Amino acid sequence: MDSEQSFKFFPQSRMSKEFPLSAWIIGWIAIYKAFLWLATDPNVADANILVIAGYKYLFFMIPFLLFGIGIWNLRKWAVWGIAAASVADLLFFLVYHPAFTTLQVDVTSSLARILTLIMVGINGPVSDILILVSIPFLIKHSKNFGQETEK
Repeated sequence: MDSEQSFKFFPQSRMSKEFPLSAWIIGWIAIYKAFLWLATDPNVADANILVIAGYKYLFFMIPFLLFGIGIWNLRKWAVWGIAAASVADLLFFLVYHPAFTTLQVDVTSSLARILTLIMVGINGPVSDILILVSIPFLIKHSKNFGQETEK
């Protein structure tokens, strides 16, 4: 196996100007989605909602991390995996409506509002929708991976 085709945690190619921007962005979103929930402190009165949301985030942590890195490696399996994980995450919010209460925006200051909007965007359904919209672009770039290095 060619060294450029091997799976790497931080592939050097992702820093190239020729690297697909959609793969770079979606890779970061997936990795942030895996861990950013750990930095949240939702103010929800019902502890059961937090427990269920916590299990959901724990369950999705490894897949989003793995698929994000796989997308950086331009792997087709990672594209299909992130699509499935995003659909499942969206379905969670659609089926379990109380989960939306964990996505609160802090309005105490402008900076807090901006930072919590970013966290809500990544932890919530907005990032899932963005990932699903980008799937055709990711498939397009992952389809030819490996063929370019053999030329």
